[in-house]
Amino acid sequence: MQQSKGRKIINDWLAKKGRKPFAFQSEAWEQYLAGNSGLVNAPTGFGKTFSLFPAVDRMD
Repeated sequence: MQQSKGRKIINDWLAKKGRKPFAFQSEAWEQYLAGNSGLVNAPTGFGKTFSLFPAVDRMD
């Protein structure tokens, strides 16, 4: 998938912290943008909140 302005913002922000999106975060973004819904289940501190920011991915 082409990296949108929003996805670049997220990836750059994480990179500055020496991190990258977890696979479940990227998968949640893709599913949401495809029109799907679901449940994100992960332990505390694993970034569930960031998996729910697909609107940022639509920023242009």
